[in-house]
Amino acid sequence: MNEESVLLSELLGKYEKSAHYRETSQSSRRVLLKLGPKSKDLPAYDVENSDAREKIHQAVYALKKGGWIDYKWEKFEEGNILSEIWLILDRVDDAYRLAGRIPKKEQVMRTADRIHQLFSSSEENSAVKNWIAEGLLRAEEKIRRTYELPSYLSEDTNITEGFLTCMKSLANPEAQPASLRIVSLTLFRDSKRLERDLLSKIKTFARKNHPDFTDLPAEENISEEELLGALNLYRNPEIYEFCGPVRIHFSNSCSGMTVDFAALTKGAALHASNVPDITSVNGETVTSVLFIENRTNYEEYITNTRSESELVIYHGGFHNPSKRDFFRKLIAGIAPDVRIYHWGDIDLGGMRIFLQIQKDIAPKLIPRHMDPETLLSMHTYAVSFGSEYEKMLLAARKDEKFKIFYDLIDGMLENKIRLEQEAFLA
Repeated sequence: MNEESVLLSELLGKYEKSAHYRETSQSSRRVLLKLGPKSKDLPAYDVENSDAREKIHQAVYALKKGGWIDYKWEKFEEGNILSEIWLILDRVDDAYRLAGRIPKKEQVMRTADRIHQLFSSSEENSAVKNWIAEGLLRAEEKIRRTYELPSYLSEDTNITEGFLTCMKSLANPEAQPASLRIVSLTLFRDSKRLERDLLSKIKTFARKNHPDFTDLPAEENISEEELLGALNLYRNPEIYEFCGPVRIHFSNSCSGMTVDFAALTKGAALHASNVPDITSVNGETVTSVLFIENRTNYEEYITNTRSESELVIYHGGFHNPSKRDFFRKLIAGIAPDVRIYHWGDIDLGGMRIFLQIQKDIAPKLIPRHMDPETLLSMHTYAVSFGSEYEKMLLAARKDEKFKIFYDLIDGMLENKIRLEQEAFLA
């Protein structure tokens, strides 16, 4: 790349970050590079190196002659040291061509068009209309309005096309849980491309767009397992853990057997691939059910606290469709009058997980250790929060869905603290 192209590329980079690019500027403020003796905009402009300086001067003269830029000299250093150069805004399109670059607006609008093609609500694409499609269609609208790509899309067209191809596949309502490697191999004939080039963008998209995660504060971590699970993806097949007196009958593909898990008093596990083979669950001796969010708390509880007739289930955060189906089958085998509890973090994430279980699995779910008295009794181990978190709590306090937690939210707001479940292990 010659000096003219370098200078134009640097100026175009500045232009793409300016209000002129977004068409919101009402001023005549220039898009410029500051040069001078201590240039940060163009370190290659070394005033102590006459050869390097002269090459840039010649490039500036040529660009000025072509009408793409203008410039001025440092005071008392005319013809010797440049002070700044700036882009002639009426010639931006010509500047892109001379620099050998595709205009950014053209690039991002191509991306918007591709999103519309793949995910619009037209009849032929209606099958993919879900939260993935809705999130990308929102992105399309914003791209057309701001001429900017969201963080999970790239100006590299190959990366973006791969991302959109992957999301189109995952948006299919018939998609079954699958490993990252298999999806990558199926879509790209490369088992590692998804992890190598797309995984971070896929997780960012899920964090920003999945209904379970969008209203959670940034400081509340969502695990990779939860983010991938929301997309029916996994690194390794899931293992579902539970402990209690239940007998599970499996269909003929599992030899048509019934397994009595009551004997496994230190905890049982079931591979996710076996869930579709479950035909019935018998939990007639179960007297209570407890979902536990954190794994270490689950292990401690089943080792030291669980009663013989209690079914304890390691929940592990937001559930995906496969885990949801397993939990539904477990609960279907329990007597309808048995009380079902959930114990999780005392924070917005913990409350949202409770609401997800309540909505999808157990409508009469009861919170355990998720009350203002518990919060205050454990205040020594609590975590403080800031103004943004407080705003989200105030919004939840006005939301009817959170009514069961109104007193808890009031306690959190009054004391400016939240509590992670691991505090109980102290």
